[in-house]
Amino acid sequence: MPDDGNRYEFIGGRLYVTPAPVTRHQRISKRLMTALMRVLEDPGHGEVFDAPFLVEFPGTGNRVQPDVLFVSNERREIIGEKRSAGRVGS
Repeated sequence: MPDDGNRYEFIGGRLYVTPAPVTRHQRISKRLMTALMRVLEDPGHGEVFDAPFLVEFPGTGNRVQPDVLFVSNERREIIGEKRSAGRVGS
């Protein structure tokens, strides 16, 4: 993907392009991440990540970059050096 300030996601065989987030979005995302860190990461339940962080869903070809991502300790093995492996369903 080009490094042009846009965000690219490949979902269901289609490429989605979105512009860089606006200031309000970033403020809300930061507050949400801080809250999740306080209630989930700090007590040791897992790890919180912020964008950009690639999540690939094996077998689907889907690749997304969520604004905020939590991975529990029980699912720690999905975190790789360059991406996280997502899972469809519960």
